[in-house]
Amino acid sequence: MKGKTGLLILVVIILMPIISNCTSNPPIDGAIRTKLSRKDRMLMVYVPAGEFIMGSDDGDYDEAPAHTILLDAFWIDQTEVTQGMYAKCTAEGCEEPTCSNDGEDYPVVCITWENANAYCEWAGRRLLTEEEWEKAARGTDGRIYPWGDEEATCDYAIMDDLSGSGNSCGNGNSAMPVGSIPAGVSPYGVLDMAGNVWEWTSNYVYDATNGPGNVLRGGGYFSIPSTLRSSKREVLHLPILQHDGLGFRCGLTANN
Repeated sequence: MKGKTGLLILVVIILMPIISNCTSNPPIDGAIRTKLSRKDRMLMVYVPAGEFIMGSDDGDYDEAPAHTILLDAFWIDQTEVTQGMYAKCTAEGCEEPTCSNDGEDYPVVCITWENANAYCEWAGRRLLTEEEWEKAARGTDGRIYPWGDEEATCDYAIMDDLSGSGNSCGNGNSAMPVGSIPAGVSPYGVLDMAGNVWEWTSNYVYDATNGPGNVLRGGGYFSIPSTLRSSKREVLHLPILQHDGLGFRCGLTANN
């Protein structure tokens, strides 16, 4: 895992000029703030306290209306949790995923909400709220995607390649190693917030038609541009518990 840690640190160094040149909403102090998790060696990125615009008046009904939310500062995993990181947890008793990709740098998938929550607790963190997730993805200027308002393409995200073949960008029909497309970085330096795999959040919902479910964010390798918007919400209802296009990342309250 030392090689993985070195790779993530290198990605941060490379991303600094990309963020300053490609986004209009850099972190407040003009630099990416990071720290390394002691438990799983995940690189985390700091998101400062403050207001941001959540939701959209031009999206689905459950995104409206666009409104201002005030959040405390928090840390967010720079990438989705990888198979290599998750293996450390299974070695200590965490439940094995029911499917996998080739390589420890791929996002861990086929993980239930309970398994994702258990991993974050094991790592000394927690699942993000969807409010935290959306702020980390879009910053404070109400942009549509993490990189801005330019429509999603394979230049920015692991997504449907829009050729009509049903294939995703770069890898046919599966996710790619985390951080594969740094051009899709968010204003705070977070990677893969659009595409690659959908991500569990801590939010639970219930509706009379579909019953209980948990909110997902971010879109996956099979998603089209409209489902990669940072305000897009998806709910996974029982009895579906896991999917090969669904992973997660963790967060941490800033004073921890």
